[in-house]
Amino acid sequence: MFSNPRKVRDILLIVATITLMMIAVIGWKDLYSDFLELSGPEIVMLETPRGVGVTPVTFRIEVKDPQSGLSAVSVLLRQRDDVREIRDLHLQGEKQQILNLEFSPEQGRFAEGPASLEVRAKNASWWGTWSTWVIPVKIDYHRPRLEVVAARPIIRAGSGSIVIYRARDDDLSFSGVKIGNYTFPGYPARGIDEALKDPDLFVALIAVHPTRVDRGAPVRLFAEDGVGNVSAQNLESKVEMAVSTPVNVHLSPDYMQEMAKVSEQILPQVNDRLALPVPTSFKGQRGDDARLVEQLKFFIGPATDFTENRLGGYLKGPRFESLWDGAFAAPLGKLRLQYGELATLLYGGKALGTQLLLMNEYELSRDNHEVHAGADGVVAFVDIVGIYGRVVALDHGLGLTSFYRGLESTSVQRGDKVEKGQALGVASWGGFTGNYRAEYQLRIHGVPVNPGEWSNRTWYAVEIEAPINASKRALGLPVYRALP
Repeated sequence: MFSNPRKVRDILLIVATITLMMIAVIGWKDLYSDFLELSGPEIVMLETPRGVGVTPVTFRIEVKDPQSGLSAVSVLLRQRDDVREIRDLHLQGEKQQILNLEFSPEQGRFAEGPASLEVRAKNASWWGTWSTWVIPVKIDYHRPRLEVVAARPIIRAGSGSIVIYRARDDDLSFSGVKIGNYTFPGYPARGIDEALKDPDLFVALIAVHPTRVDRGAPVRLFAEDGVGNVSAQNLESKVEMAVSTPVNVHLSPDYMQEMAKVSEQILPQVNDRLALPVPTSFKGQRGDDARLVEQLKFFIGPATDFTENRLGGYLKGPRFESLWDGAFAAPLGKLRLQYGELATLLYGGKALGTQLLLMNEYELSRDNHEVHAGADGVVAFVDIVGIYGRVVALDHGLGLTSFYRGLESTSVQRGDKVEKGQALGVASWGGFTGNYRAEYQLRIHGVPVNPGEWSNRTWYAVEIEAPINASKRALGLPVYRALP
């Protein structure tokens, strides 16, 4: 057919002429985009669920080709020898297509196990170039199984407790206890007692916030697997709110001056970071009673909220095992103010406000005002934190943290391992007591709890040791009593 060189030359000349005419009419760029594009469409995952389970999920996928457009899009689910068509679209050069692929048990079940979602897209160029994107998918229609092993019947606001439970699943992702808006993660139970080594056993340290959880709030045990299947059940434990003890606190002139100084320093930071109605400056002359009153209200309100928010940023990544052993040691000194008291703040014979105390304050000796660790732990941080001043925090594991606030100086640094009774620093002069004082606080996953309880051996035996021993008995494990 093409043995005649002249004919071949003529055909090539015609093709070249047509091509040049097309370029002249529509431009080289448009010609490439519409007809000669070599690259395939772009496939973007907008939303990728962890897998397919008992709850409906949606895979959101964007397919686009801004040049020649799209001519076909198909989606297949492959699982061993089983291939199912999920979507098959024939298009007319659309530049973009959003796919919402919903999977639910009602639409038909797939076999449990690994699978792959295969997205293929073809552009509308002369070549018809394809792109393929493969997404691994796990299919699991079984929820985790839960079983309560031990829990206290009453959980009091401001008090800590523990729950020991079983959570069974081949792909367990997360479990724990929820009280109101607070979540308390579960950790392997061997972290609190080596005898509880069954891998399905977990322990959660829990607490009820004294002001932010309602009476009768449900205490819910939950577990979630790798694809998002959730199991939950209410515990029989009941939430009881605490009754605050009123106390009058007479503020000294020295305290008011120190408070005013801190308020002046922290005001710009509070204005920058909190979306609260706070003053941009304080009224009146420095040292005036009216100005001091305004500063005190700021100090116990927005400045405290700001400091709490900063403190929460430090409380992440607790250890999976308990580092403490038995009841904590209280700071050496005289207890002046304690957790749960509702303090009426008096100055010049006038009540200026109230504050619920969420820590203990101890008055220390002038001769020895060292502050000591309440239990074994690891230093989580040493820093100046808002109105709390210089703070040392000890991570005791399982979400339990102790705080030593308002220190003059410290003798430890982040990452240090400390033992019960070890010196952490030196107390400063001031505070509500107007003396050398130690402000001591305990928190469970950020929720302040009564530190005095954790230093009480009887309370510790009932609230912490008893559930552990009850779990051992339920599992047929020996329980040993400590020697007196």
